Order: sequence, then C-alpha cells, then structure tokens
Amino acid sequence: NSFLARQQILDEEGLFGYEILYRCGLENYFKAGISGEQASSELLLITFKVSAGESNGGKPGFINFPAALIENEIAALFPKEYLVVEVLETAEATSQILAKCELLKKKGYLLALDVLSFCSALVSLVDLADIIKLDFQELDIKQIRKLRSYIGERNKSGNPSLS
Repeated sequence: NSFLARQQILDEEGLFGYEILYRCGLENYFKAGISGEQASSELLLITFKVSAGESNGGKPGFINFPAALIENEIAALFPKEYLVVEVLETAEATSQILAKCELLKKKGYLLALDVLSFCSALVSLVDLADIIKLDFQELDIKQIRKLRSYIGERNKSGNPSLS
C-alpha cells in the first residue's frame, strides 16, 4: 500500500501549495530502504492519477526530485501548473543537473530548494530557484536573517522567493 501525506507550504499571502510526501504504509514516516527515485516515482504516479489540481485544491504540489529523475526529465511529463520541482539535497549541482533545471525553467516549471538541505553542493542552484523553503520551527531568527541576506546578495533581480 502506498499513501500520500501533505504538508502546507506558506508564503506571505497564506497557503501557496503542499509538499507531497510518500508513505509506503500506515506508519507516518519514510521507511529506510526505499530509494529516493522509487519514492518520488510512485508519488508522481499516485498524485497525478488522482489529479493534483483536485487533490490539492488547485494549489501546486512540491515533489522531491532526486538527480536521476531530473536527468531523465521526468518532471516534464506532468503539468507545470500543479508541480513544483524540489531539487533533492542528494542532487549535486553538476553541469547536467544545472542544464536540466534551466530547461525545466524555460518550460515554465517552478524550482524549489529546501534550506535544511541547502549545502555547498546546491549553491549554484540558488540563482535558478524560484522558491527557497524555510522551516521556521527549525531555524532561529539569526539563521533566517543570514539566509535572507545571502539569498538577496546572490540574486538582486528579485528571485528567489522565501517561503
């Protein structure tokens, strides 16, 4: 049995969308031994069988994309109106990943990074990201200010949004 869990993503105006999480059983956690590729693939199939627009009230679904799914352009198989491609922290910002992310952006997809997984391997993706996710329960005000400053300095053009 496979299940979906949803976690709200908020911005300055309220509910922006939902992070869609994969659960392979009745327990409410991600079980070890399941690859990111398997979890994300099953999640995409389940989500879009149900129709993301309906199950999320017309709001976009944030889905974690490991490197292999980005490299294989899996996101482009789904409607951009209902999908935010969240680059998984295990995806290194190689030239191939950057090129595929640029292609997704040209096709109108939104890209997101999770600040908790924000590491030096993903720094070059900040300029491409539309959304940088912050978990206010995990960060103190000093960390939030530092991140805002860093992101603002890296991208004076107004992107990315902090959510």
